[in-house]
Amino acid sequence: MRFDERGRLIPARRRMIDPPEIVLMLGIRLHREDPEKLHAEIARYKHYRQMTEPPQRHTGAIFKDPPGDQASRLIALANLKGKKHGKAQIAESNANYIVNEGGAPASDIAALMVEVHQRVLDQCGVDLELDCELHGDW
Repeated sequence: MRFDERGRLIPARRRMIDPPEIVLMLGIRLHREDPEKLHAEIARYKHYRQMTEPPQRHTGAIFKDPPGDQASRLIALANLKGKKHGKAQIAESNANYIVNEGGAPASDIAALMVEVHQRVLDQCGVDLELDCELHGDW
């Protein structure tokens, strides 16, 4: 995470393909699959998401898991589960998600991201890396 002189988040630059390339042709091979098998696979994915993500509207994972550990565990260890800023809250079910309680502006979410990053760094000695791209004005 990078910050400007006033402490605001600086969004990561988009990375251009270097050298610039254009896809002119794409070949895709598809195969038939039993519909029941596909429905079962979709149900497994849905169940996995229900078990690992909060049910409320949320940001998705904020930080990458550091080698040999989990960002959600470190955030919970820093006692940040349930921490609120305005209308944004660190999820109780998985601390690596931020829940929007309704109408949370980007500034509420950014404030939580900054606090989580700093507290985990201070208390656990781990410099969490963002797992999301920041777009627009933060």
